[in-house]
Amino acid sequence: MRRRGLRRIVLSTFGCMFAPRHAVAAHEIARVLRPGGRMRICSWTPDGTTGQFFREIGRYLPPPSPLSEPPTLWGVESHVAQLFRRQPGSSSSSSARSSRAPHFDSAEEAVEYMTNEVRPAPCSRAATPETSGRWP
Repeated sequence: MRRRGLRRIVLSTFGCMFAPRHAVAAHEIARVLRPGGRMRICSWTPDGTTGQFFREIGRYLPPPSPLSEPPTLWGVESHVAQLFRRQPGSSSSSSARSSRAPHFDSAEEAVEYMTNEVRPAPCSRAATPETSGRWP
């Protein structure tokens, strides 16, 4: 039995940002939303602490696929607005909110935290060529 008036909500907390083709992910989000539904996307931004961390370690990793887009673009309001402008029947408004990054007393403490607590970091660490002898 379907109830009338239910609105669907799509929530992505650091999820859709890892889709290699952002337009495809946006299309799927728009597809499952009912008229009047809402979406909430939580993403890292290019200039935030995590975005800066991954930009730094990216210098030591193999190049990404030319078919994929940087995950932190989901943290740029104009990029997300452009993705959803292309979706039929979709209208959007956005508001950015930020959270405070933890304070670290040393670079080593920051790397330890990011490596163990920010999920893509272990994969990045494993992909760092052993020949470089470095993990930032």
